[in-house]
Amino acid sequence: MRQSDALADEYGVQGVVRTKARIINTTTTRSGLGVALWERQGGGEIRFKPDHHTFSLYLAGGRQVRPVEGESLGRSTGSPGAICLMPEGTETAWDNRGYVRLMHVYFRSDHLEHATDGRAPDLATATFGRDPMARSLMEQFVLGLDWSDNASSMAVEYGVYALLARIASLDKKVQNTRSRGGLTSSQHQRARELVENRLGERITVTEMADAAGLSVRQFSRAFIQSEGVPPYEWVLSRRVEIAKKRLERGDKAAVVALDCGFSSQTHMSRHFRARLGVTPSRLVKDR
Repeated sequence: MRQSDALADEYGVQGVVRTKARIINTTTTRSGLGVALWERQGGGEIRFKPDHHTFSLYLAGGRQVRPVEGESLGRSTGSPGAICLMPEGTETAWDNRGYVRLMHVYFRSDHLEHATDGRAPDLATATFGRDPMARSLMEQFVLGLDWSDNASSMAVEYGVYALLARIASLDKKVQNTRSRGGLTSSQHQRARELVENRLGERITVTEMADAAGLSVRQFSRAFIQSEGVPPYEWVLSRRVEIAKKRLERGDKAAVVALDCGFSSQTHMSRHFRARLGVTPSRLVKDR
């Protein structure tokens, strides 16, 4: 059985990732932990009530994803770095009207107990929470590995169990976020235009702050409040996103790497694997 088939059977991934969605990569560890990397372009409302726990990390997009609360949409939205935690049996509904790329980790209570030596807490729902350590664990020790390589399977499992231990330690401390005190729309637009126009060049936080009309300290604080990540992390994510689009339309990797601000194809490949879970060559091959 293929890894994707095993994951679909065990956790019903296709029931969540359906309309206008594409599964990029999946794996199931020897102990039954499931990991899926997928993207979705619009598609409206999704409702599901899984019989397992789900951890979700937003990797790109998400600004047009809102939770459905009762008969209305919540005020908060997703963004790169945001995390959601949906305990087993929790019914959730989401409205998606734009692009989003996510990594999901599917696990059960016995996995959580294994990660905590039997001290598994009752998980609390989190919507668009923030935890840099959880994000770092996933980017460095899961997304950065080749899931199809049997030699990496133990490392993937180790990384996911480290995440579960982190989730257990956070428990109810993972707070939902609301955009307060962040950049205004005009400040955000000016900073974004600077980055888009100079993507292949060296860009400093000072230049972004100047474009927004703020001091570096004010800008950095407001930017993290708006985007959930420091400016340099956001710029790197934009470079990866734009490079991905260009590669998918057939542009040469060497040219794309330089145009998008990477020092080499190897440099670009390293960041692709860390953020997308695939190398540029694999991405082009799968088109």
